[in-house]
Amino acid sequence: MTAALLSRVPPHWNLPAAGYLSAAFLLITFSMLVPPGLLFFSHLIAPLLERLPPSWRLARGHLEQALRRNAPTIAAFMGALAMMISVVIMIESFRNTVVLWIDQTIKADIIGAPVSLLSNESEETLPDDLISTVHQTAGVEAVDGYRSLRLLFRGAGAAGRTRSGDPRGAQPIPLPVGRFG
Repeated sequence: MTAALLSRVPPHWNLPAAGYLSAAFLLITFSMLVPPGLLFFSHLIAPLLERLPPSWRLARGHLEQALRRNAPTIAAFMGALAMMISVVIMIESFRNTVVLWIDQTIKADIIGAPVSLLSNESEETLPDDLISTVHQTAGVEAVDGYRSLRLLFRGAGAAGRTRSGDPRGAQPIPLPVGRFG
């Protein structure tokens, strides 16, 4: 109940402290449920173990006798498993977001650039008439020119970017908002 209430508290100063506290309460609660859970599981499987070799009944007895040692180990395993699952979910979510961003931003079958673009120092561009020539080629639906320059703005380095845009309604690349304005 406490964890559910804490999970609804909004973050303060961009720090979700109540959310972290909620996760800690959940971890502590489930860790405290491990010893009774082990005893319940041990008694639940007791009738099934009567038909198995004696080593299984010995293992069940050892599980109950070493409860103080087994409970923290199982709780730590649960915590590690929960972290692994959360990291997998985070990575998959990030991957899906990147794929969505690429699908929305880079809509091209072919991207052309001068060979010197691989050099960080080059500001070489493609010929000005190339965009209109490619646009007139049969089978080409859209052509979009893109230009990026390193600039000095208010005494600091900045990147200037522009797109020619597609006259048939393509959306321009959103420029990042930062220290430029």
